[in-house]
Amino acid sequence: MQVNRAKQGFSDHLMDKAEQLCESGFFEASLVTAQSACEICCEQAFGSFLERRGIIFLQNALHELIPNYNVSNSKTEKLYNAIASDRIQQQPFWRAYSNLTQHRNKVVHSGALVTKAEAEGYLEAARRLIEYMDNATSGVELDQSQTAVDPLQG
Repeated sequence: MQVNRAKQGFSDHLMDKAEQLCESGFFEASLVTAQSACEICCEQAFGSFLERRGIIFLQNALHELIPNYNVSNSKTEKLYNAIASDRIQQQPFWRAYSNLTQHRNKVVHSGALVTKAEAEGYLEAARRLIEYMDNATSGVELDQSQTAVDPLQG
């Protein structure tokens, strides 16, 4: 399986829609759309990292193993950190992004509301996560001899 190039740019398109929804007062829809953009970006990042490491053939198996591409999910986060040789949870935007995903779940599953200020903060967190992943995947080729981050070490 190859990285799905058709999805590239889709997360940016969804973020544009999330911003439009926020500007129109649809704060809950804005939050859900922003999180969808983040998950698509994460899925693309997984594919890019696997391709760079020469193990793209694992993509289908990994897709079956993780519950989703929400990188704040502990299983997804550990796998992301391992294949990206990264510790994304140490980034300055991480707490805000984690709050975004928790609030998104409350909106979708419990009908929670989102204020304008919350929506604007969540949009910024989503933009920063997407920018971070885009930068990570467009960087210099990974050194295949590089020691991967141990995802079990926090």
